[in-house]
Amino acid sequence: MNHVPESAPATALRRLPPWVWGVLYALGWLLAFQVSRMYWFVPAGLRVGALLVAPPRVWPWLAVFEFSAILLLLGNRFEIYQTALGFALANFAPWLVQAAVVWVSGLRGRAPDSPGRMAQLVLLFAVAAAATAAVLTVMTLIESRVTPPQVPQTLVQYWIGDVVAMLIVAPVVLAVAAVLQGRAVIVGAVRELLLLLLPLLVFCCALALLYPQLSAYVLVLGLAPMLLIAFRHGWRGAALALLMTSGAVYAIGVFGAFEHGRELMQLIMAVLGATTLMLGAATDSLRLSNEQLDARNRELAAASARQHEQSQALRQLSERLVRVQDDEHSRIARELEDELGHAVSELGARLTLAAREADSPTGLATVDSLREMVRHLNLTIANVLARLGANVQAPPDWSPATITSGPLGELLGEAGVDVEVTVTGPAPTITPAISAALFRICQILAVECVRRGLAERLVIDLRVESGGADPQRWLRLRVFEHVGERHSGRMERLAAEPPSDRVRDRVGSLGGEYLWRFESGALVHDLVVPEQRTAAQD
Repeated sequence: MNHVPESAPATALRRLPPWVWGVLYALGWLLAFQVSRMYWFVPAGLRVGALLVAPPRVWPWLAVFEFSAILLLLGNRFEIYQTALGFALANFAPWLVQAAVVWVSGLRGRAPDSPGRMAQLVLLFAVAAAATAAVLTVMTLIESRVTPPQVPQTLVQYWIGDVVAMLIVAPVVLAVAAVLQGRAVIVGAVRELLLLLLPLLVFCCALALLYPQLSAYVLVLGLAPMLLIAFRHGWRGAALALLMTSGAVYAIGVFGAFEHGRELMQLIMAVLGATTLMLGAATDSLRLSNEQLDARNRELAAASARQHEQSQALRQLSERLVRVQDDEHSRIARELEDELGHAVSELGARLTLAAREADSPTGLATVDSLREMVRHLNLTIANVLARLGANVQAPPDWSPATITSGPLGELLGEAGVDVEVTVTGPAPTITPAISAALFRICQILAVECVRRGLAERLVIDLRVESGGADPQRWLRLRVFEHVGERHSGRMERLAAEPPSDRVRDRVGSLGGEYLWRFESGALVHDLVVPEQRTAAQD
């Protein structure tokens, strides 16, 4: 059963003049009365259904037109009632009682699209039928139609007849109102009812008329398809199937004969009718939940796609920031070398010339002192370039030799930090860009290690790890800053701080992850990046 949002037909239906509601209701009431000679009182179901869908402003018109229809049916046969009170209780009181029950229930205008709400609707039918049965039983006592010992039986007969009528007719009224208001589509249900249920019911009626002794078995056979319709098309399809099936039962009762009594047939229809409607409501609720779940899944998929796009954008931004950072460091290094480095070299050359022309030992000593200061200044410039983590030339590829014997190794050696570089497992096959990025990361970590001045030994380990069933291989770089016991407390506090933004940005630009922790007397930098091979390596 498809559900559609409320549209223009809903507004048009609510704007119908009250007298139109009354005329349609009266015509339906007269027609329903003609098929109420046995098993159930159909106008009771029509009355409750109309009260559930009609606006309160229309209710007085419904009452007036119902009373008019009753008077039209009675004609001049008022003598069938012995008292005016009996006449009022039989014809006017049921409408007032059922209207009061519907008003108090709070179910007016609410579709029973869930098992809980359908159970409330069925309970409404039972209460309304019980209240009406009590009024009609009192009427029979006043009219002396039954004796006091017959009151319980009369009460049950009135109650079961109205309950079955409400189960059969009221849900159909609700379904038709939903269709007219543009809130539901029942084309598929009607098609299956005409192609599947109707031929079966015709066959069952013919069989029951020909062989009355098989009527009970035929009834069970005819009721079974209602459950299928309810499962496929919800409570609206179940209501239409129940109406058609009850019509077949009524036809068999009128033109044929059931082997069993009327009370048993009423009870069977009441139980199976309530069960069918509950199953249809459960199906609607499950279908609505699935639709909401599908919509939620689509929203989550769209959000995941947006998050992936944002992640890619952030990664690209991080790559650009890292490139800008490298370019800026290279620019600063070039300026230092071009301006300050060349000036110091020129100063050293001039001091050499001055030393050759100096005559006195004092002048030579002064020049030698100045030359020593220039040499120290050159070393200072080299250290500054190393601490900047930049190089005027392209950064070297990552390898144990470039770290232990290059400027980075010299920086660590001067700081008194022993360095060890290992490659565990198979040799990694990586692109020059990844190799340069790993060297930069090691350079940043080494400079920060020297700045902290707490480590005695630096161990750098690179290994290749696979993702199991995932064909993607990962490069795992771990850097251990081993410290003595006297500095362990400071390193533990340091590990509790956020990791280095410079390293995290570089690792993020490669699509990897970076963590750090204090473990076994060492500050451990643990980063994982995807291995990227060149086309030739693949």
